Amino acid sequence: MANANDVKRALAGDKNLSGADLSGADLSGADLSGADLNGANLKESRLIDADLRGASLSGAEMDLAVCDGADMRRAVMVGTYLTDADLTDAKLRYANMSEAILVRAKLKGARMRDSNLQGASLVNAYLFMADLKGANLNGAYLIDAYLTEADLTGADLTGANLTGANLNGAIGLEGSRTVARGSGYGRASGAVLKLLGEGPQTAREYKRKHPAEFERLKALTGGRDFDAAMIKSIVAQTRGARWLITNQKYAATAQRRCSQPNDVLLFNIDLEAQSLDDEAKAQLRKLSEVSRRSGHPHEKGDKLFTVGWVRYCDGGKTWLVEEVQSDVYAARYGLKDEKTREQLREGGISPEQFERAIEALKPWTERFYEDALGVTFALAKQRGIAVEVIDYDYKVRRGVEKGWWDDPTKPVKDEGRRRKAPPKRVYVELPRDMGMTRRERGEVLDAPAWYYRPNPRRKRR
Repeated sequence: MANANDVKRALAGDKNLSGADLSGADLSGADLSGADLNGANLKESRLIDADLRGASLSGAEMDLAVCDGADMRRAVMVGTYLTDADLTDAKLRYANMSEAILVRAKLKGARMRDSNLQGASLVNAYLFMADLKGANLNGAYLIDAYLTEADLTGADLTGANLTGANLNGAIGLEGSRTVARGSGYGRASGAVLKLLGEGPQTAREYKRKHPAEFERLKALTGGRDFDAAMIKSIVAQTRGARWLITNQKYAATAQRRCSQPNDVLLFNIDLEAQSLDDEAKAQLRKLSEVSRRSGHPHEKGDKLFTVGWVRYCDGGKTWLVEEVQSDVYAARYGLKDEKTREQLREGGISPEQFERAIEALKPWTERFYEDALGVTFALAKQRGIAVEVIDYDYKVRRGVEKGWWDDPTKPVKDEGRRRKAPPKRVYVELPRDMGMTRRERGEVLDAPAWYYRPNPRRKRR
């Protein structure tokens, strides 16, 4: 509980409250304007209609604090912990809340115009009808945030993670500096998604519920519990490159098992935003053209460059991933073959320039497969459905039957002309590393498949 002397000083108007213990204190209506509350403990405190204008609350612990109607204009709350805090109708204009932890915070009707929320964690935050005009949400985590009827006119959403966010009726998105983005969490995707969905908890509790996922995160925690700061640290350590994600339909029957056209998620980067010289960009655009001519999924135009894609069948309650592929990744390893290099030269592509361009794309190519499947998990989580990945042996067997590639177990006359089956790593090691479980019968096809349900709880409305 709170320190009685600290509470007395706060109610008396003392402005020097740095590190004070005010946990559980009722400070409703108190004048704390301009107060130094850096690092203070305000957990479960009541600050209803309190005056906190210009107050410094950086690093303060305000989890479960009730701040309905509080005036926090121009307050400095850098890295403040506000998990499950109630900020309904709070006045937060010009507040600096960069890197703040606002997981599941209630911000209904909050007036946050021109506030700084750069890098803030707003996972599962409730922002119904919040005023976010001109707010800086650059790099903010808005995963599963409820932004229905929020006003985002002029907001900077560059690099924000909006995976699963509810934007129904949101105002002003057309004028925002935003683009569909997403990021995976490498091989720890499944574990991180469960952690984000459940929030702070003890390491023992998380291990009891999710033993396999706990093992994937154990090396990142240093033995500590999964509090808000630790979750933020894990996200920062595991988050992959940012992707510009678009979608298409795949109507072709080549390498498709489902009867209906597949959905395709394209994982792109903005070539103009990368530190590539003009020649390297030209080489990558030529590769894009080769991919398009081959009938591979690829974004149109010269602005976005498609590193790879996920092709899946929407089975209603389950998505079946039929293909995870990257032409860039394939080309990167193909460059080791002199015959391939000669073919590139004949096609007008300089192998040397192409190698330099590929090296510049390394942050994306080296984690593409893990991030691609991780983002697919996150999008499925938004729908409350499961994900399957087609079994490798089944995929290869059906591909040989269809004549899409040669039987890898049988010799061919010219090994250089062998039509190679997909890499085993993508359909065996990848789903296993991502925490999927192999089943003998899938839900979409009557065949073996890898299975994962990112959100075991009921779909959130």
